[in-house]
Order: sequence, then C-alpha cells, then structure tokens
Amino acid sequence: MSRYLTCIALTLAFGTTHAWHERGHQQVADIAWTRLKPEVRIEIAEVLKAGELSFRPASDSERDVRAAFRGAAVWADWVKVHPESQFEDMVKTWNAKYQPGYDPADTDGEAHRCKRWHYFDLPIRARGAKPGVHGSNALIALTTARYELGVLGREVVKDRKSQCWWFYWVEHVIGDLHQPLHCASSYELEPGGDAGGNLFKLGVPIPDNPDRMMNLHFFWDRGIDNAIALEPDQSSDVEAVTDRWIRDSAPGDEAANDMDISHWIEEGAKMADDFVYTGIVRGGKPSDEYRAKQAKLCKRQAVLAGFRLANEINKSFGS
Repeated sequence: MSRYLTCIALTLAFGTTHAWHERGHQQVADIAWTRLKPEVRIEIAEVLKAGELSFRPASDSERDVRAAFRGAAVWADWVKVHPESQFEDMVKTWNAKYQPGYDPADTDGEAHRCKRWHYFDLPIRARGAKPGVHGSNALIALTTARYELGVLGREVVKDRKSQCWWFYWVEHVIGDLHQPLHCASSYELEPGGDAGGNLFKLGVPIPDNPDRMMNLHFFWDRGIDNAIALEPDQSSDVEAVTDRWIRDSAPGDEAANDMDISHWIEEGAKMADDFVYTGIVRGGKPSDEYRAKQAKLCKRQAVLAGFRLANEINKSFGS
C-alpha cells in the first residue's frame, strides 16, 4: 500500500491529515514571529496581502498580521485539497519540475499537488543496501524556495504573489522537517518502508472514529497538541504557549543558527530511530512514559523550528 492510499483511508475516517497538525504548525510559526525583526514583520504583512484570499491579514494591526502569519503556516496542507487556489498554475508547474516524466493522470496521489515536498524519507533500520529517496522532496523544495526568494528579493518592483508562494513553503516545510517522521521511513517491519510511520498501525482509536486505529505518523503529527494537553494547569492560548515554551526550552545558539537543511533531516531521522520507534510496538498503545517522552521532544522541536524559521525569514526578507 502506498503512503497515498494510507492517507486516503485516514482522510475518509477523519478528514485531511497534516504534519504537526494545524495547531502544531501554527505554534511553530508563532514562536518564529517573536524572533522576527520589526522591518521584516512589515515586509511579511505586504507579502501576505498578496496571498490566498482566505489567508490574508484581516487588517494591518500587529495582532491580525501575527494571526495571518500563523495561519499561513498551514496553507501548504490546505492547497492539497483546494484546486481552486489562486496559485493553481504554480502548483502544477512546480509539482512537475522535479518529477521527470510526470503524468497528471498518474494514480499515485503523492505525485500530485507538491505532496512530496512535505517530507524526506531517509531510510532507517534497513537491512543491506539503503533504498533511495524520491527526487521530489522537502530538501529540494526548501532549497528551491531559498533561491527563489533571494532572486525575488533583489527585484526593484516586488512580485508579491511569487514571494508569498515561496514564503508559504518556507514556513510550512521548516515546520515539517522538525517532525521526526517527516525525515525518515523505517524498513524494519516493511520491506518497502513504512512511509514515515503511516503503515505502522497502533492499537489506539482515531478520535471521533473509534472503529479505526491511528498510525504512528498520525500520533506524532499531533505531538505538539499532545504536549500542550499534558500541561493542563497552563494556558493553551497559542501566544501564551509561545512565551512559556521559549522560556523553558530555548535552544542554544549553535543549534538555532544551524541552517543546513540536510542536518535537520539527519537530526530528525536519528530522533525517529532513537525515540519514535523505540518503546512502541505495532498494534500497541503508547505508554504514559512514551507520551511524556514525545511531549518533551516535540516541545523542544517546536521551539527549535521556530527559531530556525525566524532566522530563515529574517535573512530572506531583511534589508
């Protein structure tokens, strides 16, 4: 079964799945907002005004721009199922660019709508020769976004729509690559890999659909949500969580300033090997110890992703 077929089954069960889930992506983005330079915030407001209508700031107030900045972090998941997007031509063009022989009629859904841009399945726990990685992937996407934003930023007359397209991808993919199962696929139990944990079924019902069991990827996509839920005596307001988590889990300068995308993927794959697939069995239920471990790791990853995202945006849109 392909990753796509697995995701379709889950979609039928409870709606479209998202890396880090919607709240997780927005939490990473909100952490990044606090690290943006004032002049960059102004520039981002102008970029977002040229974006998808439903993702634009409601006003020029800092509150509304900050909220739109958070919301923009989930656009790349939203566009998977919204062909009415104003960026539809760009979706089709850029999706095909890194997939030689791309066939729009291909039944492999992962080949469409830039879905492969969300992950890099570095093989772990493989026996013998390591399998390859698809040529369309998160590393290619983010590297391309960096380059394109650099070119666009040097233009005298700004192409805000194109800037917004690439900004959406930068904001989203940096978040994705700090979720360990967007960096690795285990070959321990599946000869063709488990598609980032999508084929690793747990013995835990899907919320609101108890007849279906969630998979490991689904469980970790909600890792930031789970970490917030394990702080019942604290405010769950996104900005309150930002302040609290930065205070508790701010990364060191060396980690925060490491902007090598390949390092992030290697870090994520190692976390998947050392933590995600350790202490859990197929068909089992995550123990309280495993959940606590997940919460600690996801909290740390959310803050680290936010700091790195801010560095990226400050560099791309700063003077």
